Amino acid sequence: MICDKEKVVKKILHWFNPWNDLALAFGGENYTPPKAGQELARKMSWLPILWAEEGDMVAFEGDLPDWVARLPLKGSRWDGKWDGIGRVEPWGWSLAARKQLRKMGAPESILPTDELLYDWRMLSHRRTTEPFLRLIYKWGATEKWFRDRPLPLLPREERSCPYYTAAAKVVKAPWSTAGRGILDSTTMSWEDLRRKAEGIINRQGSVMIEARLDKVLDFALLYRSTDAGVEYLGPSLFMTEKGVYRGGKIAPAGEMEAEIAAFVTSRELEWVKEAARKALEAIRTDYRGFIGVDMMVHRLKDGTLAIHPCVEINWRATMGLPALMLGKMGERGWFKPEL
Repeated sequence: MICDKEKVVKKILHWFNPWNDLALAFGGENYTPPKAGQELARKMSWLPILWAEEGDMVAFEGDLPDWVARLPLKGSRWDGKWDGIGRVEPWGWSLAARKQLRKMGAPESILPTDELLYDWRMLSHRRTTEPFLRLIYKWGATEKWFRDRPLPLLPREERSCPYYTAAAKVVKAPWSTAGRGILDSTTMSWEDLRRKAEGIINRQGSVMIEARLDKVLDFALLYRSTDAGVEYLGPSLFMTEKGVYRGGKIAPAGEMEAEIAAFVTSRELEWVKEAARKALEAIRTDYRGFIGVDMMVHRLKDGTLAIHPCVEINWRATMGLPALMLGKMGERGWFKPEL
């Protein structure tokens, strides 16, 4: 009797490395995360189990927190063996992340090449917001409600200290994390801003300059890049303190979208959702994985509220992802990284 061979399904291994943006800024593979980053990675190593699919595995230490163990989880703890693992998905990719995975025994066949890691690092540079916004502004020219409003200036990259202007501006490091590496000209003297900007340029080669907008609401839209294209996952509403991420709202996706749309219109939010998806698809190169596009509702000079469709793009998982997944499981509240 001849039996059909069962199709072998390759498993995905998820791994939480929250220090990855700092590793991208460092640039090399011999990066050592700060103690705070190491501690967060250790305490919350279970985090990817919130989005792991059926059959996926998660590399984590210790036991799941009681409240997590009670959730309808699909993934399971990794047993340390690489047999059957066909793909590894860290929080984010860098040379340092690949080196650590090699230490964990990952086979070269499932790790990205130097060329891919270089491309993804360049994609994660804040200069990517400029071509993204160019596409959004181009497509917006066909929409009267979008075309007739004043648009923020496109961000520009500077490789020397930015010259003084009275206009309020934000100066950003090419790679940074959790709101750090961002200088606000309205909260410091020009001398301090210039000194800190020069430090960023010395370390990372340039700074990004953007107009400072009158922010009303922080939010993000989350996507996933796959071989089939870029798919929209849902929104993220989060709170910040002095620009530093402090937690994400856990609620049904439709409820959070309605909260965002209440500041503008449902039509504007729906248009931005799809325009951002198409723009990501156009610029993503070979990147496959999660993407978070930070946006804001801001106030124009005439008092009108509008969506600024790209504050920054995170080419990795974000803390909005576990909040979104918990909302889909019926949970409510706020998700904070220090849990």
